[in-house]
Amino acid sequence: MSITKSFLFGLLALTGFIHAQEVILLDEVVITDNKLELPRAKKTKRVIRLGSKELQAYTGQSVATLINNLSGIEITGSRSVIGQNMNIAARGGNNRQVLILIDGVPINDPSLPNNEFDLRLLNLNDIESVEVVKGPSSVVYGSGAATAVIQINTKKTAHTSSLSLTGSLGSQGTPNDSKGVDQWNNTLSYRTPQSYIELGQTRSAGMSALVNTTEEDIYERKSIGLGTELKVNKTVLETSARFTEMNAGFDNTYPLEDANFESLAKQLTLNIRSKTTFSPAQSLILASRYNRSNREIRSSYPVTYRAEAYNLDAYYTHYGSENFNYLLGLYLHRQQTNFDQLAESTSLEPYLNSNLTVIDRLSLNTGVRFINHSNYGNDWVFSLGSSYNTEFLGLTSKLFVEFGSAFIAPSLSQLFGPFGPNPELLPETNRTTSVGIELVKNKQTEYTLNLYSRNETNRMIYALIDADTYTYQYQNTNEQFKTKGLELFIRQALTDRLNTILNYTFTELDKEVLRLPKHKLNVQLNSLLDEKSSLGLNYHFVSSRLDTDFSTFENQTLDAYGLVDLSYTRTLSEKASISLRLSNLMNTEFIEIIGFATQGRNLSLGYQVSF
Repeated sequence: MSITKSFLFGLLALTGFIHAQEVILLDEVVITDNKLELPRAKKTKRVIRLGSKELQAYTGQSVATLINNLSGIEITGSRSVIGQNMNIAARGGNNRQVLILIDGVPINDPSLPNNEFDLRLLNLNDIESVEVVKGPSSVVYGSGAATAVIQINTKKTAHTSSLSLTGSLGSQGTPNDSKGVDQWNNTLSYRTPQSYIELGQTRSAGMSALVNTTEEDIYERKSIGLGTELKVNKTVLETSARFTEMNAGFDNTYPLEDANFESLAKQLTLNIRSKTTFSPAQSLILASRYNRSNREIRSSYPVTYRAEAYNLDAYYTHYGSENFNYLLGLYLHRQQTNFDQLAESTSLEPYLNSNLTVIDRLSLNTGVRFINHSNYGNDWVFSLGSSYNTEFLGLTSKLFVEFGSAFIAPSLSQLFGPFGPNPELLPETNRTTSVGIELVKNKQTEYTLNLYSRNETNRMIYALIDADTYTYQYQNTNEQFKTKGLELFIRQALTDRLNTILNYTFTELDKEVLRLPKHKLNVQLNSLLDEKSSLGLNYHFVSSRLDTDFSTFENQTLDAYGLVDLSYTRTLSEKASISLRLSNLMNTEFIEIIGFATQGRNLSLGYQVSF
């Protein structure tokens, strides 16, 4: 650990940090934060974006590993054996407070306890870009968009027809294991200007999920995706379908011991999206998704679930002038799953979002959303924010402030599921206040500081209601849950060929929460070796945090840890490239979850070739 700490201090002396993120200039248009196509200068949320070039350095890694390196996101389980269950946290929240979008539409699994989406079903080879928006976004995206929204944009058609192979192979092992070629991942795709089809397969072995055990827990995933794009008059129509099958081995957790358990999942998604442009100032977007998932847990307590969800998002955008722009939308979400009996819910949600330029350089963002839910009745959320642009020390600067609310609807599992259901649950509510400043000069220079305070009520907990029978039930707690924090991002070019990126997150909670660090730091030094190759050196620091030892049911403080990664990418030709990634370079031993194994030094080789 002392070597790693010394390395960190050396990097900080150079002012460096995390894997290359794309800088969005203040005059560039962004959409993800509120669906209005307006310059970043008029927005009150920062969008973190990683494009295809940045993703190349992560070839062979999981989607969770990628997202875990972004500012303010902590995914517990992403450093364990591939296939491990994971929890996503942002701004002191949890899984149900982070919303996943795929191509602009929310996606979830109604059978899961927190109504979340299983990131293990995604293949990084199929992804074009990833965007992260912090803060409440329920006004435009609905339930779950409380602490963050993660937008995943998949690869679609191409400008010219091509056949391509994207893949990787490498090792997977703990700091004390010998390494071999334990994992591989390949995607074969054919793309034209009008359609595409892609086939993917992933397999990993080499590690057990638990410490001090030897049986390999194997993870396998297969997928097929296809889609079309068609333009008819003023309408662009996109259709796509994807089927994914996953099998993840896991061990017994109580007691902690080797077991031949399996988690199986099958998911089918069907998507239709259209955009009709009536004029340069007016357009109508329709986006719908049908999602069906089958899950089976083969363990000492076997269960099988079948769930379906349907989303329809229709919104009209109007850019009447440079001073006032708005959108009107209607969102329909219907979901069902089979527990002892069929459980279902329907939500209908009209919403409005607008941007007003009050005076030159000063913008006002407002929004409201009404929710009519079949299980808990009516609710509403709002957002109010303002941004002011000026010049400061030769940099284009933006001051912004935002106050907004969000809601998290109870899941079908919490309402009607097999473990502690409570049909009387109310939605969680969040209110967040944030203030910040952004300083941007060019694609190589950005400084951003964001302070926030979040207040959570009606928090849903799994509570012991009868000690004699050891009975638990989901309940709303009367206590408020408060968190506040700081998010810092710095990108600075040191020379024409050397740049550094830093993001730091401070999170302070008023109550103990397991596995959430108070401090998290990512640092990257990125060097362009020549016109075709680059080298990246990354440092990831996670401070001490609490976890429960379920052999004694006592909380323990886990030691802080720091990891160093090294990556190299090279373009061989216009149609071929390779990448190398050495994770946990110092082979550091650390604990992410008590009793569970973590990955040591591992090497992976990534490749992309087109024909």
